[in-house]
Amino acid sequence: MTLRTTLRTTLRTTLRTTLRTTLRTTLRTTLRTTKDDSKDDSKDDSKDDSEDDLRTTLRTTLRTTLRTTLRTTLRTTLRTTLRTTLRTTLRTTLRTTLRTTLRTTLRTTLRTTLRTTLRTHKDDSKDDSKDDSKDDSEDDSKDDSKDDSEDDSKDDSEDDSKDDSEDDSKDDSEDDSKDDSKDDSKDDSKDDSPLLGNKPPI
Repeated sequence: MTLRTTLRTTLRTTLRTTLRTTLRTTLRTTLRTTKDDSKDDSKDDSKDDSEDDLRTTLRTTLRTTLRTTLRTTLRTTLRTTLRTTLRTTLRTTLRTTLRTTLRTTLRTTLRTTLRTTLRTHKDDSKDDSKDDSKDDSEDDSKDDSKDDSEDDSKDDSEDDSKDDSEDDSKDDSEDDSKDDSKDDSKDDSKDDSPLLGNKPPI
């Protein structure tokens, strides 16, 4: 659409200007020559008529010839020139614009994406590390306290019951045997001495 509009406008302007200039120049030159040639001829009314006819013929011929020639030449020239110019200009402009736009867009997009990704990753890792350490410490403390309390209570109950039973049985047996032997010997000696003293002589 742009190429066609440009061609039409340029053709119309160029044709009008060229036709006007060429017609005026050619008519003036031809009429002057014709007028000079006919100066020596007899002066009569037919002179004016011939000049008018000549003007009309010249104008018609020149217009037709010039229009056809100019249109063909201008169309071919303009099309070739415009196509080449437009192609070159468009290619250069598009390439430059696209390269600049793409570079700027890519750089901006990459920077923004990288910054956002890195920030998000950093925040996530920070939060995860905090949560993990907190959870681990809580879990460890809970597990440790639970295990310690269970182990302590189990070990204490087992050790206490075992030690108490062993100590009690051992102490009781030793104390009982010791006390019994002492009490028995003491009581026997006390009981035997008066009986021996009251025994009648033989």
